[in-house]
Amino acid sequence: MNTSLYKEIHVERGLNYHYFYSPASSGAPTLLFLHGFPSTSRDWRHQVDFFHPKGYGIVAPDMIGAGRTSRPLDSRAYRLNLLADDIINIIDAENVDKVVGVAHDWGCVVLSRLSALQPERFNAFVWLGLSFMEPITEPFNLNATLLHMKEYLGYEGYSYWQFLEREDASEVIEKNVDSFLQLFYPKDPGYWLTYMALPGKTDEWMASGMQPGFADYLTKEDLEALRQNILVGGIRSSLNWYISQLRNNDLEDNRAIQKETWKIQSPSFFAVALRDCICTAKRGKDTMALYAAAEVKTVEFNTGHWVHLEAVQVVIFGLMDNPLTLDVLCMYATLLNVCVALVVAWVVLLAIPFRRTFVERLPIPLGAEWIWGHERTVFMNEPGYAFRLWIADVGLTFRIKAAFGAPDVLVLCDPKGISHILQKKIYDYHHSEVVRPRVARLLGKGLGWVEGESEHKKMRRLVSPSLSAENIKAMSHAVTEAASRVINDLAYAVQSGESDNSLINILDWTSKATLNVIGRVAFLHDFDGGNSKDAQQILNARRKGVSPIAQYAGFLTLMLLRRFPILNHLPISAIQAQGIAKVTIQSGVANEMIKRNKDLISDGNIQHQKDLLTRLLHAEANGLISKEELYEQISTLCWVSGHETTTQTLGFTLWELARHPDCQHRLREEVEAFPGEPTYDDYQSRLPYLDAVLRETLRLYPGLPYMERISTKPDAIPLSHPVTLADGKAIGEVEVRAGQTVLIPIMAIHRLHSIWEDGDAFRPERWLEELPHREQLCMGWSNLLAFSDGPRSCIGMRLAIFQYKVNAHSISSFHSFGTDGRYRVTQVILTSLITRFRFEDSGCDISLRVSSSLQPWVVGEKDKGSQLPVIVRLA
Repeated sequence: MNTSLYKEIHVERGLNYHYFYSPASSGAPTLLFLHGFPSTSRDWRHQVDFFHPKGYGIVAPDMIGAGRTSRPLDSRAYRLNLLADDIINIIDAENVDKVVGVAHDWGCVVLSRLSALQPERFNAFVWLGLSFMEPITEPFNLNATLLHMKEYLGYEGYSYWQFLEREDASEVIEKNVDSFLQLFYPKDPGYWLTYMALPGKTDEWMASGMQPGFADYLTKEDLEALRQNILVGGIRSSLNWYISQLRNNDLEDNRAIQKETWKIQSPSFFAVALRDCICTAKRGKDTMALYAAAEVKTVEFNTGHWVHLEAVQVVIFGLMDNPLTLDVLCMYATLLNVCVALVVAWVVLLAIPFRRTFVERLPIPLGAEWIWGHERTVFMNEPGYAFRLWIADVGLTFRIKAAFGAPDVLVLCDPKGISHILQKKIYDYHHSEVVRPRVARLLGKGLGWVEGESEHKKMRRLVSPSLSAENIKAMSHAVTEAASRVINDLAYAVQSGESDNSLINILDWTSKATLNVIGRVAFLHDFDGGNSKDAQQILNARRKGVSPIAQYAGFLTLMLLRRFPILNHLPISAIQAQGIAKVTIQSGVANEMIKRNKDLISDGNIQHQKDLLTRLLHAEANGLISKEELYEQISTLCWVSGHETTTQTLGFTLWELARHPDCQHRLREEVEAFPGEPTYDDYQSRLPYLDAVLRETLRLYPGLPYMERISTKPDAIPLSHPVTLADGKAIGEVEVRAGQTVLIPIMAIHRLHSIWEDGDAFRPERWLEELPHREQLCMGWSNLLAFSDGPRSCIGMRLAIFQYKVNAHSISSFHSFGTDGRYRVTQVILTSLITRFRFEDSGCDISLRVSSSLQPWVVGEKDKGSQLPVIVRLA
């Protein structure tokens, strides 16, 4: 959750509420999230991170007694009518008319009161674990309730309330906070039956300080946030949720509510937690059946009480798995969606293959839609996020439904299986009929496009000498000079600004820097620091090509292409947009570079030329490649090695360093401490923190979040982690037929909490510590898949890494504070600019999308295309 989007409000009764708020995009619903005990609005981090980038409005308050909201000690302040009024005050302050209420635990109790008092303010309700709770019109007696529950369930259920009403409960909890949290967030939900549902057992747990372990779904950051909520503000106020009920503070209010308003008037989604022995499935279903006046969709989940944390797909994929909840969440669709669904539905029915394959026996996650399969869920979410949820749910190897009835896609996250495809059998797995034409349009029919062992090896032998370690080392001075030109321009632009603050889309500058480097190194061409006419044409073409692909029309087009590859040849705008940059390069700068370098193709000259273009020209002159292949290779290298992925990697690095000033400071200290100007060899081994920053950026932001391959022949993919089929059989390999699509979700694999614990955190220090066990990691560079792996790994990897480090080093030196200038790339800004700038977080909310590569967008500014705004401040 973006903490910069939190707000404060003083409600009518004088209490202060701290709440997350983001307005809805046009036509989208607003979701109201209400948490329970002993948590805060952070409980909804997964759901907010899913729905917020898609334009949904979000209201998620810290409830009274929790987080940074007021913590009154008088239990009468927790009357449900007052709490309902507080929530209405918040949504009124944001001018929100109607919301979809989503609640858990005590949040469901407040949502129930809102349903009775303000039903017209709700489009729908989502009840998680706990159902609707009717007003209690008779005095509440805990002992009588325990006896009733024992008759109803066979055990008392609410016995832990006896501990929570003790005078010393808050003191005991705060002294044994980890023991308390391990009870409320148990590693095994079965602990609740033994230690919360039965009399005296909670007292026994807390007295002995039992600590059998935390739930696996909690990260270190989650645990620390829960501890701070208890220890910083104290838990005494939060206990008033229970004390107020025990003291019957709501009794008069309850009796005043007309019984006809007890009914739930809007559609509901009820998520049942089957392993919750207190808020039981039976009681919840009985209650919903009694009080629901509108349709209810009930879905069972094999989780404990914290259903929205244990099975995140509850509020995401589980909701989207049925027509009711599409309406409940107002899943607004464009007319194009509806028309396409109607037009292609009958075609799909004719085209669906009914022959069952081995892959169809694999586990499959919830949430497949009839037309879209799982693929719209992947697109609507940030890259990799859906796959991480599915991995947690069904394992490292599974299948998903493809759109429009295409055959199921094999999702492979198993390290051994990935190595098998990318190393041992790479030439048996080609780009799919969706990906290969896209590669041709985006990059050209160069090294990344060609298939077949003999053709690929021939092309790689031609290109690789120019991008070898020896050659990059020989050209290191050119790399440094090319990078420094753009850095100087950036420094001048910031210094000459009208104010002492400059908000800059850093991608505008990293793209210039990387293009300038590839021009000098690969083509002996001067792009004038990214300012020449041909450079501007390439940069503008990139912007025009990226935007349509990342929009919904681009997703729709790709899904249609998977099912109907013939559409690749039709004049569809989202398809044509992919080729803008390639055409710009081949029709412009490529002609100029070829004409200028024709005189370098003699045998005498070729021995002294290190650049790629000269080698390509020599190969073309000797009949090794055609003229068309020459142009295709130029566009491939301009786009991939010199422009796109390195641009994004460097941009994400600067953005993260701006957001993590401690990391920026540590990197600057390493640069300052280095004796002299780093050489190529120094960059490889003598700047360890710089190397760690690079690895961490590539882990979090791989240029290609997904890799898709299609098998050309039958195969058996070995697995390091066996998969259990529906019949209970465990298998150690997956049999695939020719034509099977295999998807490797790189970004999801890189961020798995099961491997990295804090997988979403930018923490370069992890690379200087002991890494996870090698069996858990992939076999690529630095155990990452950012450059792929095996014979078809990125041929420009060395150049990309080197120019990244040169740029990062230069920027760390130039745009910093306290540098003495020893690490200058040029002397122009040595004395005047080194101490005058620093990078700071712009506070912009960034959403990630997939286009030609991983692309960042500012939420609410998609029309501006790919952006990473960073503040460069005059010191």
